[in-house]
Amino acid sequence: MLFRSRQSDITHESFRTVLGLRGDINDTWSYDAYGQFGETQLALTFLNDFSIQRTSRAVDVQVDRRLNANGTPFNPATFGTPQCVAFLDGTDPACVPYNPWAPGAITQDQLDYLQIPLVQRGTTTERVVNASFTGDLANYGVKLPSAQSGLLVNVGVEWREEKSELLPDAAFQSGDGAGQGGPTPPISGGYTAKDVFAEARMALIEDAPFAQSVSAEAGYRYSDYSLDFTTDTYKLGLEWTPIEDVRARASFQRAVRVPNVAELYGAQTVGLDGTIDVCAGDNPTLSFEQCARTGVTAAQYGNIEENPAAQYNGFVGGNPDLQPERADTLSFGLAFQPGFAPGLRLQIDYFDISIEDAIQAPNADFSLLMCALNGDPGTCGRVQRDRDGSLFNTNAGFIVDTFENIGEISTSGIDLDASYAFDIGAAGRLGFDFVGTLLDSLEFTPQDGVTYDCAGLYGSVCGVPAPEWRHKMDTTWRMPWGGVDLTLSWRYFGEAKRDAEDSNEFLSFLGTATGSLPTDARLGSRSYFDLTGSVSLADKYTLRMGVNNLLDKDPPLNGQSTCPTGPCNGNTWPQDRKSTRLNSSHPYRS
Repeated sequence: MLFRSRQSDITHESFRTVLGLRGDINDTWSYDAYGQFGETQLALTFLNDFSIQRTSRAVDVQVDRRLNANGTPFNPATFGTPQCVAFLDGTDPACVPYNPWAPGAITQDQLDYLQIPLVQRGTTTERVVNASFTGDLANYGVKLPSAQSGLLVNVGVEWREEKSELLPDAAFQSGDGAGQGGPTPPISGGYTAKDVFAEARMALIEDAPFAQSVSAEAGYRYSDYSLDFTTDTYKLGLEWTPIEDVRARASFQRAVRVPNVAELYGAQTVGLDGTIDVCAGDNPTLSFEQCARTGVTAAQYGNIEENPAAQYNGFVGGNPDLQPERADTLSFGLAFQPGFAPGLRLQIDYFDISIEDAIQAPNADFSLLMCALNGDPGTCGRVQRDRDGSLFNTNAGFIVDTFENIGEISTSGIDLDASYAFDIGAAGRLGFDFVGTLLDSLEFTPQDGVTYDCAGLYGSVCGVPAPEWRHKMDTTWRMPWGGVDLTLSWRYFGEAKRDAEDSNEFLSFLGTATGSLPTDARLGSRSYFDLTGSVSLADKYTLRMGVNNLLDKDPPLNGQSTCPTGPCNGNTWPQDRKSTRLNSSHPYRS
């Protein structure tokens, strides 16, 4: 069979320009002012995707029997041969008949007609202007008798502008690419923010028994956004060094996350979103009473078609009325750097993060299940079935899943960070770096009265696998010859259970409603090894080369019913490399 596989080309180009001034005003005060402009450009091109519209036309075929008024063939070249109806009626003169069921029947002409390019272009820009002043107020006598150091302060102002634009081509916007999961609408928008901030650090005790140093810090920032809201953020921290080898710290901070451009201005459209319809099929898993809550009539019950690909529609997109989400972070840390073992460093941190008014989509599967379970008006109001009761056959059937400020998210756990490096004689230096996370909880409260913990779970409701343990360990050999380094990395991800297998009342209802899939009950743990080498050239340049997944280990796979469109791709989870905390670059982790 002749075929051309999908090809993709994705490039990101970024550049940043910074201009600034810094200097001393006097012995107490210094200044720092800068302006920054940055831009990232996205260029994405898919080749050889099948066109849904062209495929539909190419399989709608009949024999050309057209005649002129005198009874002669209208087109002698095609008379008596199968032709596209779109060719015969003039809708699409380029249409080529397509018969995928006949062995060896696929031709180059068919592929040239059926396969189309898909193109996206995007730009994200940021402009920042910042000015701050730093002062050591010990010069003014602002210090405690128990310490030699005084009060350090930093105050300043900032202006920021964020803009983002995504421009898909017509085929992307119409959803004509087969396998793309629906239309990709354009996005355009931005906002500005004006900030005032202040930070302070004060030495409380210095050079005392069991208190080599004790210090406190505090910070505050007021932000005024062009989105018609303001925010207040602050932090408090305490640090204690009883002896030179040990340091302990505790901190609390109130942070915010402002909705991004996609969450605010993403076009609202119907596209693939959910993975279940608990009321579809000849023998629905739920009773008629439960299905009636989701909009199923008596005539439709038992007669709603199931989607064999486990893909159902959602009404998705942005929400310009979003407000910032607020997070409180409490953390405790202990660092140990013993003098008797030079090169050894150990650190353990406990974190507890709680988010209110979280910016998130309600989750189509959650909305459908909660509506069926208890008839909650909020979730039932999101379910919109078409005239046949379907949630996928037409764009009139969907579950509203646009971004909202809903519920709470909280997570807690322990981070471990250790490193050790030592000389190995004439062979150079060997170093070990280890970072691991023990996830204690990852709780979601999408509405009052419903809370579930996704630590150690994955699936259509919990989403991306959240293993209870994961780590990364690097072993680096720093050779003495010409700045050559060789690093072997070990990435480990613990197992995760399907969320429907959990004992939580809501999640177990999910299992009852959708059935148990033994092959999906558990995603096994995985270890991946990467090898990277680098060479320093002329003290200015570094050449790096590497191989990820050196042993070519396959990721764990799961079935389509627990593979939500978007985060799950190809029956696996590309995001699995991200942190199991809220995410690896989350603003609520200090």
